[in-house]
Amino acid sequence: MLYLTVLLSKFESVSESQSRLAAGIITLQSIVCKYLPHIVNHMVNFTRDKDFPRLRTKGFTGLEQLIEKNPRVINEQTIVGMLPSLTDSSPLVRDSTLKLISKCLELDPLLERYVLPAVLEMTTDDKPAPKKRAIKLLKEMYLGPTAKDKKLRIAAALLLPSQDDEKSIAELSRNALEEIWFTTADPNATTDDSRIKLHRVERAYLMVDIIEHVRRQYSTAFLEAFEKFLVYALSPEARNLTANIQLCKDLVADLIDGVISPESQSNKGSQTRIMFALSLFAKAKASLFTIEQVQLLKLYVKDVSSSDEILLVQPTVNILRYTLLSLPATQHAFADEIRMNLLRNISKFAKYAAQHPNMKGTLEDVVHCLWTISTMPSLGVDKIAGAVASILCQLRLRQTLASDLSPASIQKTTSYLLLVGTFGKVCNFNQYADLFWGKVNLDARKQVNNKTVNEKQMEIFLKGKSPPSRLLLDTVRPFTMQAWSPIIREHALWGVGSICQQSPELFMRAEVEKVVKLVFINEDTENLKRIALSFFNDYFSFAERRSETGAQIATGKGAVTGSARLETSFVANENDSATLHLAQNFLPDFVNTALKSADELAMLATSVVSSISRQGLVHPKECGAALVALATSKNKRIAETAAKEHKRIHEKQESYLEKEYMQAIRMTFNYQRDVFNDPHGMLEATFSAKLVKLFDALKAGARATFRKFVTNFCKQVDFDFSKLEVDGSVPEPLLFACFCLENLAIMDFQSMDVLAVFLNALEAIVFKTTGPAVALAIETEMPKKRVSSQQPVVQDSYHEYTQDPNDYTMAALPISESAPPLRQLNATAISDARLRKITVACMMLHMVWETRNFVRRCYNLQKLPGRIPHKDLTKEAKRNNLVSGKELWERLSTIMSALNSHDAMMKQCYDFADLLEVDREAKIDDEDMNDIGLGVGYETPAEGEDDGGTGLSVPVSSGKGRKRKGSASLHNTPKKARGRPPAAKGKKRHSRTPDDDGDSD
Repeated sequence: MLYLTVLLSKFESVSESQSRLAAGIITLQSIVCKYLPHIVNHMVNFTRDKDFPRLRTKGFTGLEQLIEKNPRVINEQTIVGMLPSLTDSSPLVRDSTLKLISKCLELDPLLERYVLPAVLEMTTDDKPAPKKRAIKLLKEMYLGPTAKDKKLRIAAALLLPSQDDEKSIAELSRNALEEIWFTTADPNATTDDSRIKLHRVERAYLMVDIIEHVRRQYSTAFLEAFEKFLVYALSPEARNLTANIQLCKDLVADLIDGVISPESQSNKGSQTRIMFALSLFAKAKASLFTIEQVQLLKLYVKDVSSSDEILLVQPTVNILRYTLLSLPATQHAFADEIRMNLLRNISKFAKYAAQHPNMKGTLEDVVHCLWTISTMPSLGVDKIAGAVASILCQLRLRQTLASDLSPASIQKTTSYLLLVGTFGKVCNFNQYADLFWGKVNLDARKQVNNKTVNEKQMEIFLKGKSPPSRLLLDTVRPFTMQAWSPIIREHALWGVGSICQQSPELFMRAEVEKVVKLVFINEDTENLKRIALSFFNDYFSFAERRSETGAQIATGKGAVTGSARLETSFVANENDSATLHLAQNFLPDFVNTALKSADELAMLATSVVSSISRQGLVHPKECGAALVALATSKNKRIAETAAKEHKRIHEKQESYLEKEYMQAIRMTFNYQRDVFNDPHGMLEATFSAKLVKLFDALKAGARATFRKFVTNFCKQVDFDFSKLEVDGSVPEPLLFACFCLENLAIMDFQSMDVLAVFLNALEAIVFKTTGPAVALAIETEMPKKRVSSQQPVVQDSYHEYTQDPNDYTMAALPISESAPPLRQLNATAISDARLRKITVACMMLHMVWETRNFVRRCYNLQKLPGRIPHKDLTKEAKRNNLVSGKELWERLSTIMSALNSHDAMMKQCYDFADLLEVDREAKIDDEDMNDIGLGVGYETPAEGEDDGGTGLSVPVSSGKGRKRKGSASLHNTPKKARGRPPAAKGKKRHSRTPDDDGDSD
């Protein structure tokens, strides 16, 4: 094109722009440009290739090269159509897709609105390469012309990767966050103080918005990740520590000004948001605050009268809790003033928390601040101990007034229980036992002297010398008895759990264990279960963080940290004993609760079970089966939590877990049936397997384990006909078989050898182990099937395959009008119970056969006669994704309706007998059949090649026209017309199945 431009520009009458336009027109007429749309479409088709990930990757690479030459070769619709590739099974494809999207965004930033949600999801990818590219791309999008709401979403998405186990990913994400939050983004403002101030304030309030967005829209894990990143940014590990500290000090100063400004005074909600952001900075580094700034916060805890002011208290006391410790000794009087203000309002906080259970955190933070101040030098814990002693005596007095259940009395009692539980959770009075007992004795003596109680009632307070935590527990525990109102019992149970968290050895006391066990035994205690699970979840999470703290201390830094690593990770204490005791004694209760529902209660139980598993407190097999079942929950949070933990333990303990997976399958079936009223193995909306996450974990492990799993899974479908239970409107064995088969049918077999194991196992069930026994029962116990003399073949509306072997639809054959009803075929009688049992067995075996046919079609084996050739067993199995599970769903649903009537049951039995009895053009010689592995006399039949009956090729023993050895001879089943031309003259077909009228071939 450049040559043409130069050539045309030599003509004096042609301008340069005209020459360029002419050259462009000439170039567009070239062959390459004419076929460019076809080239682009060809590459796009490569990106969607179903069989070869490498081709998909090369397709994206080619498109990227084309875009560099001409950005307009790909339009918006093409980009949107590529987004599903971000969920491709190949990490190379996902990485190439992100790379192409990044290139497109460079050329057209407006595409961001289409691709942002998908890119945000990639920050949680399970492979490093796509995750890293997503982090880099999101950083570029954040620094570009992006709207504020999108910046909030990007910042939140970068938080979890900053705490990734992969060090390179964590560093990349932390560096990205440090750059977008702490690097000066407006270099032109450096010479203008007003612009510097304005830019800094904008950044401060953007930080507030980010924290509020993470707090409201995401789980606590995101907020914890933000706190950890802030600690990192203000630690020596940060790249620009000095600049980061100075910037954060400026942000704190600007936010303090925003809190006390006249405009914010009328907007308590805005003040609360700012205060919460400040509390995170105080927690990360208290030295960011000056003494003057801290003293300004005294106003917000001095007098609390409204609910808005109470909401503002929580972040304020958190700031004070962390900053007061850094005050010099000359400022301790200020700290004591804060303590007095909080103690004066403590009853208001307790009353508010009793009325609003979600505000217990505020009361806990207030007590944390009180305890922090009380343990400062020269202040002491006497005042806070005196307050607790007074509350204990009041509760002791309440025990004698059990008959007083007035609303005012209940409200006071619950407030006292909340206070004792919170102080017991936060404060370690055992370190100050003598001082504490002195306060308790003094207050108890006052009560006796005032004659509000007698000395015997206060005996435990006057003479007891047990650890203070034991006294707190013994005071609260009696209120958990059934004699008290439910609301009092709930607060008392919460108090018991809170006190035990501070002194874990109390969890191992028999009376505490009995109280908690009764909560899980009784069925009508849902609120109590929620409370118990909540404090167990808090305790196990704390224990887990404690072990992680030691692990975070690098191995090579022992000289710097002293014994901190050993003390946190390897020194056993009462925490470890109690944690192990609770896990071993209560795990069955946690699992049972998790598997009974899909609500908040189940989510808490799942979280506890996962934490126990992560800490290795029990053998992996104790949690493995439950996690597999919970991973199929319709509650997304439950499913993700369970699946993540199951995948982790499978990677580490595969050999132990493989033995538990059959129990897990049964547990999953019961869970789906009882909780979601859906015993199917597939989801009807997508026709995907419910056990897909289990399959994914298995496929990532050893092939031998997966092969063994498939073998054992197939055995779950088999049954002992003599012991088959058929009670209920739809028998459980039938539902379970359907559940297993639907999951097996959708399972993605990666190799042909495992696929062969699966197909042979199903064929053996029908033709070798169970099918013949059922066929014998049909032959000997059921009436013989009569064929009309005018119509030689009676199919009774039985469905068959059409002539086209590739067509999986079903066509109905007409019923002979002269044929009598099935129940009048002859005088032979069979009881309804026996007929039902035989029918259920036939239904299960028929479903096995339909599943076998469906899977063969899924892997394009429907035209293959007999077994998979030995030479193909080492090949990769390629699934035809155009074959939908909907087809199998409809076929099995038809079979499941066979119990609807007597005629339907009779027909189902005869249909299965036909499946076993009739030779449908099977032409496999003895040698081929012996290779199948099913024993002499069995073969893998071909399917879809006939035009009559069931459309199934039934094995024969040897030669054409003979039956299998060992299968029952069904004398009550009539011969059917062959779906092929008559045999050549001179050849006679032999059959031991006579016609009903005694004729023979």
